[in-house]
Amino acid sequence: MAHSLHRDADAILSRLKKEGITALYHFTSVENLPHICRAQALYSKADLQTRGLLPLVDTGGNDLSFNLDQRNDNWDKVSLNLTPYTPMAYHRKRDQHLCYFVIAPKVATLSGVIFTDTNAASNAHRRGEGLEGLDNINFEVIRSISRIDRETWKKYIQAEVLVPKAVPFEYISEVGFVSQASMEHSKRLCRSLQYPTFSVTPRLFTDSQRASQETIGFPYVRNFILSSTKVDKNMLYLSHNQKNIFSKSFNNCIMVVALVKATAGAQAKIVFCRSAPAREAKYVVGEVEFETSTEYRYECEILLDELLVGVYSIEYYLNDLCWASGDFEIIQ
Repeated sequence: MAHSLHRDADAILSRLKKEGITALYHFTSVENLPHICRAQALYSKADLQTRGLLPLVDTGGNDLSFNLDQRNDNWDKVSLNLTPYTPMAYHRKRDQHLCYFVIAPKVATLSGVIFTDTNAASNAHRRGEGLEGLDNINFEVIRSISRIDRETWKKYIQAEVLVPKAVPFEYISEVGFVSQASMEHSKRLCRSLQYPTFSVTPRLFTDSQRASQETIGFPYVRNFILSSTKVDKNMLYLSHNQKNIFSKSFNNCIMVVALVKATAGAQAKIVFCRSAPAREAKYVVGEVEFETSTEYRYECEILLDELLVGVYSIEYYLNDLCWASGDFEIIQ
């Protein structure tokens, strides 16, 4: 697909390289991945609306943010960040199951791209195109490891790159996930759809460049295993140990094992249902509330003699967000 370039395209790319910008970022709910993969692009809200997809996509916004986007001429543009460590994502990471699209800087050379000095929904932001627009961005703050003074950091770290209409997959380097379980759940959501390279990149989900992944401040599932036998600690890190077919003649139960990075008060549950030959009601098993913020190994046993032959889906929820899932079959 051919795209018109800005007259300053080469100079824009050179400036971004000089400022140490090696990627741009867009975060979204993993539940949006099937819609994005069918489109083979990240669409603006205007394009989603035109295609009848806006009600189906979790944009993370509300009526106020929608009104601000329309008033500030952002509605027909895809918002990208210059760093994943932005306050825009801070609460979203705690309220949604997110992934990060990592995007090549050359998308910023397209005609009509707008650069803003802070949140594009703000009433006090500056914006512009080309090299003049790039001059709005405080790259020292974008690169900073320390937060200088908090208000300056908070304002300028929210600088945005607004791409008209859509960001096609040709500009997307990879999609990053906080854990193996998150990535495998997302592959299951996408099924046979074509998707960019998926990778486990927990550093994107910390709150600052210098923070380790152990400081990630929201609950998530690191690994998720189904087995007919007891799972030892090492097996939790080996995805090939996943078992998907269980025999009522040879197996007594299904062991569901999750390695969970929990926060105090987080509530977990396992939900499964028979999906074939006919979809049945969902069963909730293994509900628990975690008392402290730490890493838990969570086990649940499902007895096979209580289940019918067929294909089942299983999901692991934390605070009503699905963080891991799989399919399994029970045979005689």
